[in-house]
Amino acid sequence: MKKLSLLLMLIITSYLSAQDVRFAANIYTEPQLYSSDGFNIGVGIEYQMTVTYFDVNAFVYPDLNGFTYSHIQGTILGFNHHTRFQDWRFKLGVIKPGIIRRDGHPHPMIGSDIGIEYYANQFYIGGQVSGDYRTDNKIWGEDKGFYRVSVGVKFGFHW
Repeated sequence: MKKLSLLLMLIITSYLSAQDVRFAANIYTEPQLYSSDGFNIGVGIEYQMTVTYFDVNAFVYPDLNGFTYSHIQGTILGFNHHTRFQDWRFKLGVIKPGIIRRDGHPHPMIGSDIGIEYYANQFYIGGQVSGDYRTDNKIWGEDKGFYRVSVGVKFGFHW
């Protein structure tokens, strides 16, 4: 209980002492899946501070196994580190809840991610690995959810 209290105090202190760094918008895709699962694309926006960040993104596979897959997901607890000159960013999204829309029905999801980004002028490029617990397999009559690991790249700009 003491460790949990200490972690909670550390998180609150991080939020209270955070300073603005930047807003960023991006386009995200998972190109390694183009041949097996088809084209996919997402868009996102995030607010980066010195220690923490928040983001929200929308993602779509127009034809994934015969159904359109789309989700909206946001990072409500994310940590990041910017290098001294603000040109590299390392990030860890700890809590990322979301909603999958598939076959006309909503399905909850929760996940986390880790990534790295390089910033040059007003643009950036990055990569990330995410792991999500998804429940959209109920459309095939399965009651249990499943865990999916995804790897993707993103391109964007910041201000």
